[in-house]
Amino acid sequence: MNSIMLYQFDGSLFKDGKGTPLNTQLSDQHKTMIAQMYPKTP
Repeated sequence: MNSIMLYQFDGSLFKDGKGTPLNTQLSDQHKTMIAQMYPKTP
């Protein structure tokens, strides 16, 4: 998953040792959703 809404968790918290990565970039899908929610006004 590549969402900025996904929290980063260290692998030591999970039995399989696989954590979730830090993501600081908005995906194109997020940008589209934000543009729809907050349209630019002229």
